Amino acid sequence: MYRKLGILFGVLTATGAVCAGAAGAEPSRDEHLRRQVIGTWQDEYQGRRTKTLEEDGTGTMVVELDGMRARLFARRLTFEMVWSIENGRLKKRTVRGQPIVQVQMILRSMGDRVEERILELTDDRLLLLDQDGKTRYDWRRKPEEPGEMPREDGCLEQEPDACGWYTNASIVAKIPKANLLSGNREVGPRVVGKLAAVEAGLGSMMR
Repeated sequence: MYRKLGILFGVLTATGAVCAGAAGAEPSRDEHLRRQVIGTWQDEYQGRRTKTLEEDGTGTMVVELDGMRARLFARRLTFEMVWSIENGRLKKRTVRGQPIVQVQMILRSMGDRVEERILELTDDRLLLLDQDGKTRYDWRRKPEEPGEMPREDGCLEQEPDACGWYTNASIVAKIPKANLLSGNREVGPRVVGKLAAVEAGLGSMMR
């Protein structure tokens, strides 16, 4: 009987040790990456991109365009997203954005979800690998500037032209909004070709 009690005591002790060890276990690699990636990052992939990942799993990405892309779409695109890290990959889903028409066009053609492998993450660098297995995005943490105030997206409350949304009026404004939302591209082959090419480039910029 004593022998059985001894065995039982040993089992209970071992189980307690395991539970205690589990309770005090180190955070998983995904959790470590998640904590470290929170903040604001910038890169220069086909234009300046600023991505902010919040602790609550939400985020924004602001894309600043120039040249042909700015004329056809806007000087500035804002994407709102939710994000997570699973198996060492940064997963993002765009939920909305501004200007609405242009963002919807991009999401419709490129999709609203992206998953990128984290190749390197330090205090000041975030290196991601695209789903194509080739393209790399080299993000750098944006340093905090003295006296810098958080942006409240005031630009979204102003008239479109104040934010440079519809500076492409010579092309896009001639396309009925219903056509843009429904995907009807019967607006002339030259315009369609330009829009398609720019959409493809912008889609990769959402990564």
